Amino acid sequence: MNSCVVFSAIGLSLNLLWCTLLGHTPGFNTIQTVINISINPRIFFLAGILLLSLAFIAFPRFLREVDTSLMSSLPFVAASGTLCFLLAGKQSALPASGLSIVGLVSLSIGYCWFTARFILLLARTQSLNASIFCIVIALITEPLFVPIIESVTPYSVLILLTTSIPFINAAVFYLARKAALTSREEETGYNNKTIFGVPVKEREVSFSEQQSRFANLIVIASTAALLLATVRCLSFAGSWGEGFYLEPPSTTESIFNMIVYVLAIIIFSYLTLSRTAHWNIKMRFQPAFTVIVVIMIVPLIQLSTANTHPEFLDNLMRINDSFAHLLFWSIIIVLLDGSDTPSYRMLGIGTAIYSAGSIAWILFMHSTPVEGSILMIFAVYALMLIFLGFTWKDQEFTKAASHEKQPKSTETSPNVASSHNLAEAVTQSINLRCMELAEEYKLSPRETEIFILLAQGRTRAYIQGELVLAENTIKTHVSHIYSKLGINDRQEMFDIVLGGDEHTTTRD
Repeated sequence: MNSCVVFSAIGLSLNLLWCTLLGHTPGFNTIQTVINISINPRIFFLAGILLLSLAFIAFPRFLREVDTSLMSSLPFVAASGTLCFLLAGKQSALPASGLSIVGLVSLSIGYCWFTARFILLLARTQSLNASIFCIVIALITEPLFVPIIESVTPYSVLILLTTSIPFINAAVFYLARKAALTSREEETGYNNKTIFGVPVKEREVSFSEQQSRFANLIVIASTAALLLATVRCLSFAGSWGEGFYLEPPSTTESIFNMIVYVLAIIIFSYLTLSRTAHWNIKMRFQPAFTVIVVIMIVPLIQLSTANTHPEFLDNLMRINDSFAHLLFWSIIIVLLDGSDTPSYRMLGIGTAIYSAGSIAWILFMHSTPVEGSILMIFAVYALMLIFLGFTWKDQEFTKAASHEKQPKSTETSPNVASSHNLAEAVTQSINLRCMELAEEYKLSPRETEIFILLAQGRTRAYIQGELVLAENTIKTHVSHIYSKLGINDRQEMFDIVLGGDEHTTTRD
């Protein structure tokens, strides 16, 4: 594990701790009483995220150009917003509610900005599994350390610690970026594009023309964002004490609950995200979607009966909340890795839909009875199932269309069978010759795979789809192969493969 992954995990953990200490601990919740408004104050926190997300969508290139300036100023904005929110009720010079609202908007912009930076750095310089690992660490750290910090830290020190987190996070990001830049000198597979001044890795996924349509990407990101917004409004953490929540959080009240929470996150991330990484982009996230939607049904059934179990519901909601976070950010990371859409814009689309959906949920649940809210949740379930059904139907249609293009099978004649066996023998002979050359010229395993397919007469487009690699990655590997073999084009490659040792003798 490289240092960039370690520092990114620390940064995401600090960011989540910062948000939790501000909004959910008993000490800080008392501050919310000074906001003399009738709606949940979380709506202003979400408004800051929405504002920054819209800026990501509208001005992605401009934000990249002014990144250095923002790195110097936004930590101060976030820290100032934190102080405004925490001290609003302890001063009389300014209206407490107005100061709290300004503070919430400001600190949420900083929170979203830091999250975006770490996610972008991970998506464009690290593997998907490394990125998922960082998110898992953050989700485990938050419920584990918040009770400890609260129990051993005086309130005045807690304020100082919370206000300092933006500056600490800025330093941690600097270390993560520096570590990624250092590893660039030791690793291969990077190109001339950069993110935060760090050369980015070649893309691990390559979307076909049909898969890379912008509308399809929007469907995937929108579904995950709406799912996260819905799940969050069912939990205490996501609703800031309103919504369907029954009692104070109990996840960290026992070691057993915490162990269950940690194991659930690890198992979920491995089985539904890591193990499905090689699936088609439209299908790979359906298992995770299904698990989250099914778990959401359980609290609704419990709440509709007289026999509710508050502790069980709290643990279940908390676990599902973390599942939804993992799914959302995994989808965003995959889309950032494979889409040609500017990175800031793609990330902004996901976070904008999430924050706008969450705001709508807060407003709706504040003014609508619980029965109406439950009906609305079932409507959201139906919408999500339609999205999933659409992607499955589209996938099946694509498979059917490809089968229709293939000629109908007929009974194999002896001549056809003989020709088929001869073709197999020739192919096997070429493969063996390629393996010998690969060992002789010290080709890497990936270069060997591509070399064999090239020798079989496969096109670069075919190889790109077969090995699920980006076009630029194929070009880089082919260039390395030609360089190691001492050739300039494919014809010379055929000469060395089919001409035995003639090429070697000529070179000598």
